[in-house]
Amino acid sequence: MGIWTKDIKQTAGLPTQTLNKIYKQLEARRLVKTVKSVTAKSKKLYMLFETVPSNEITGGPWWTEVSCERAY
Repeated sequence: MGIWTKDIKQTAGLPTQTLNKIYKQLEARRLVKTVKSVTAKSKKLYMLFETVPSNEITGGPWWTEVSCERAY
């Protein structure tokens, strides 16, 4: 399912600026990726690079950004 940035910050106890540098390095090394959730669009969700996001996060095969824009 992944982990929210807020949960990482609470667990690690590091400042946001430090965590942002760590996120960038992990993404550059292709160890983690960000996934957009359909339920919480303003939050970032990180997960392992090789994993596939579940349908609860992505909205399933029928959900695309085009249909998302039309819904509002």
